[in-house]
Amino acid sequence: MKFRTRYHRLWNDTTPHPPSTVFWAAGADRVIDTAKYFGAGFFGLDYEQSERAKLEVISEAADKGGNTLTFG
Repeated sequence: MKFRTRYHRLWNDTTPHPPSTVFWAAGADRVIDTAKYFGAGFFGLDYEQSERAKLEVISEAADKGGNTLTFG
């Protein structure tokens, strides 16, 4: 919650939901875990159930090419 406290102006939790805020992570397990912890800390522990935010996992497969989340 420290991140949320420090950067509260980045997201207003009074906005009607959905639509959810979408955030992304590359497909490695450790990166997904980190993103989930970020989501819980910034959007609240129940962010997935409440639909305040949604984590999208981006494939790191070579056939997907390079993007901002892979070393492709």
